[in-house]
Amino acid sequence: TGTASNIQNNTIRNFDWSNSLNGVGAGILVTGGDVNIGTLTGNTIGDITGTGSITVTNTTTGSSLFGIYISSTGNTNCRNNNIGSITAATAAANSSHIYGIYKNASAGTTNISDNTIGSLVTPNSIYASSGSTGDDQNVYGILNEGTGSVTISGNTIANLTNGSANTSPTTEGEINGISSSNGTIIISDNIIHDLKNSNTYTYPNQNASVCGISLTGSLQKTVTGNKIYNLSN
Repeated sequence: TGTASNIQNNTIRNFDWSNSLNGVGAGILVTGGDVNIGTLTGNTIGDITGTGSITVTNTTTGSSLFGIYISSTGNTNCRNNNIGSITAATAAANSSHIYGIYKNASAGTTNISDNTIGSLVTPNSIYASSGSTGDDQNVYGILNEGTGSVTISGNTIANLTNGSANTSPTTEGEINGISSSNGTIIISDNIIHDLKNSNTYTYPNQNASVCGISLTGSLQKTVTGNKIYNLSN
């Protein structure tokens, strides 16, 4: 705390990682303090064109892959970063979740702005490739589960795909551009497009399989000026 740490102008790519269990991976992980991520010069995790710059393959179900993971209770400013060309894979019945930017901590002030998650031109830029027929599998561009004040603005989230092909009510697969369940939230001027899911089962209590902006929780949320199109299942 005090003087903010700076994470600027890094390139993280060309990883092909296989794990015999269900490991968790992250391009950038912030667990404490005040941090600026890409505020001066953005970081690139993977690539904004092509596919498979970062590939993670797990044997057992329930793995998670994060572009940027924020669990600090301090103030975090995350801007101008590029996250894409990422594939998570596992056996057809198993799940492998992908989160572009994830915040889960209490308190603090978090600004997630002007990032590109996925690609403007490459289909399946962020791709959870498993059919995940035996377990839930989720893909999120930006997921906020933390409290405090959170601003999510000016981001572009595009060409994300969930390969989930669920066939029973015991499993569900979701893909959300932006999802928030906690905190006092401002979500403005984001562009979200070309989100794709492959669910084959419709269940009355299932969450929406494809959603541009998904909101839960009781605190105030202000949502303005966002553009959402080309969502498909």
